[in-house]
Amino acid sequence: MLVNVWVSGDSLNLVRDVTSWLSCCLSKLEVLTLRADEFQVSQEKGIVHELPQLTNLKEFVLIAFASKDDSLIGFTSLIRASPNLEKFVLKLESWWNDMVRGDRKLKKAASFPLQHLKVVELLGYYGRRSELELVEYFLENAIVLEKLIIDPRDPHNVTWPKTRKERKQEMKEEKLARNCAKQQLEGLIPSHIEFSIL
Repeated sequence: MLVNVWVSGDSLNLVRDVTSWLSCCLSKLEVLTLRADEFQVSQEKGIVHELPQLTNLKEFVLIAFASKDDSLIGFTSLIRASPNLEKFVLKLESWWNDMVRGDRKLKKAASFPLQHLKVVELLGYYGRRSELELVEYFLENAIVLEKLIIDPRDPHNVTWPKTRKERKQEMKEEKLARNCAKQQLEGLIPSHIEFSIL
């Protein structure tokens, strides 16, 4: 009867291990939170590719470490594995000094209609091309998308105690990230989608 699972680990075989342990209830699972320290985001290999079909999943929370401007397009395979998904939350943990805003060419994920996805939240948004690619993917594929929430705060750093200097620097980075999100996204979001930058 298990319907809500929170999994954390740093094994590259994390998804394979978890799906074997939970094989009896995967079809009933409604909420899954997956946190992996060593996330491989390639569409062809890594733990993202190993995820089975989660036919009853309504909410998927993915917590992953973002480095430099590594593409996040591989995460779309997680969404494709969840055909009835209504809410997707991506929490990007990172270090401000490891972030890079480049001007590389935008990558595209394979088109796949997301028939039920209504809410997308991206936490840790910094304004990298990798994040913009992901937003564009949702805008192009989420047929019934109602709400897009962008939060530039790093979920990894929110609860850590900080010196005044560290907090000042963090607030400066967050403001810059908010401005980037506004510049990048305001013209892209159709008027019927509720769009907010926190």
